[in-house]
Amino acid sequence: HDGIHTGHQALRIKQLFYDFDCQYIVLDRAGAGIGVYDMLAEKTIDKERGKNYEALSCMNNDELAKRCMYPNSPKVIYAIHGNSELNSEIAFKFKDDLSRGKIQLPVIEVEGREFLISSEKFTELPLDIQQKFSMTYVQASLLINETINLETEINKDTGRVKLKETRGARKDRYSSISYLNYFASELEIKNRKDKPKTYDV
Repeated sequence: HDGIHTGHQALRIKQLFYDFDCQYIVLDRAGAGIGVYDMLAEKTIDKERGKNYEALSCMNNDELAKRCMYPNSPKVIYAIHGNSELNSEIAFKFKDDLSRGKIQLPVIEVEGREFLISSEKFTELPLDIQQKFSMTYVQASLLINETINLETEINKDTGRVKLKETRGARKDRYSSISYLNYFASELEIKNRKDKPKTYDV
């Protein structure tokens, strides 16, 4: 949603949050992300659907949580503010989880399209609905290409890695999935610690 008003982006995030009965929102708070956060932290009127959405607050940053004017708002937003150390850790974690098969991506566009058209019912759908089904596989292909084309710089002193997009390219899909993977890993560790120990008698 590049270039779209932060209020519209926040509205779409809330629509998806409630459509899919989500528990968390992982948000890159750098750049325009802080504006999106501020809009998420406000009550939102959805004129299109005739709904009102509550304000949402930050769960991992007290300063951001204070920006929400509704103290009893659900703390469901995990805000990431990347720096060289954290971004390197996120990149290594993403690579490791991919190599260990902890992340499963949809098949690429060509294979996805073949799967879809193998169903007669799919070919009978209106073209715009067919395109919506296809977009999952299109986005998977774009993510793979985007990630492959990132340039890698390794700091010899610290061992940290920096991933940069080539000129005219983007890394939004990579950032989204790697940040989400990092949060999922943190959540996995927390849940493991919170799980009560059981002992054989």
